[in-house]
Amino acid sequence: MKNATELSTASPGEALAWLHESDPARCITNLQKASALRDGGASASSVMPYSVPLYAAPAPGRAPLTDEQIESATGAKRGTPMWLVAVAFTRAIESAHGIAPAGGIGGE
Repeated sequence: MKNATELSTASPGEALAWLHESDPARCITNLQKASALRDGGASASSVMPYSVPLYAAPAPGRAPLTDEQIESATGAKRGTPMWLVAVAFTRAIESAHGIAPAGGIGGE
């Protein structure tokens, strides 16, 4: 995690830390990753698996899922009861992450 000085100088939308792609118990700060990449060589190679950015707020520019993306991800068909559940669940998750849909259920 970043210390208080690092957090106070973080730019909006900047990743604060990086999560290891195959081991969620491992994390490094953005400063650690930037330093290793700048140094190059083995240091740079060692931080490559830390590829999942962690933000204090939602990543900038994140748009709500489209109906097509919800349908593809869930297998729910539009107009069915399962579709309403899938959309409601998706919108609840998006809302918890500060992502607001353009319209009502299903983006209408």
